[in-house]
Amino acid sequence: MNIILVGYRGTGKTTLGRELAGKLGYRFIDTDEEVVRANGKTIPEIFAEYGEPRFREMESAALANVTSGDNAVISTGGGIVLDEGNRRMIMERGFRAYLTASPEVIFQRIHRDSNRPSLTGKAPMDEIRELLDKRRAFYEEVAEVVIDTGKTPLAECVRMILNKVGI
Repeated sequence: MNIILVGYRGTGKTTLGRELAGKLGYRFIDTDEEVVRANGKTIPEIFAEYGEPRFREMESAALANVTSGDNAVISTGGGIVLDEGNRRMIMERGFRAYLTASPEVIFQRIHRDSNRPSLTGKAPMDEIRELLDKRRAFYEEVAEVVIDTGKTPLAECVRMILNKVGI
């Protein structure tokens, strides 16, 4: 069984995913890292050279590839749920946890990370609020469990997912 983590960037998908994979003896896979590896460019470089639509295509291909196996914890890019085909794939290929946090917590976690390009050109807090509002229903659509990582310690987040999957 795969465990697929969805949520806005900076909600702890990579941190929680690595911890969870270690506990389960599963592989940890980050779809953003897969896109970078497959294309030999950073995400900001991909956005600058090809634009967001092409990045989303690359992201979908990475998702299809990494979810075709088993026994992996998969951290997905924050916008992966925007595509209906991706949502279907996520729902069919593993247990899904939606990680969330307040806009303030997300800002504190991501505001200095140059590998996270602006998607709207707006001020960071405005962008976070806008994109959270736009994506929330999609995250909730695929989720089997919702965890607020801004209010829940890492060990408890791991325990919640393990309990939900029956491990």
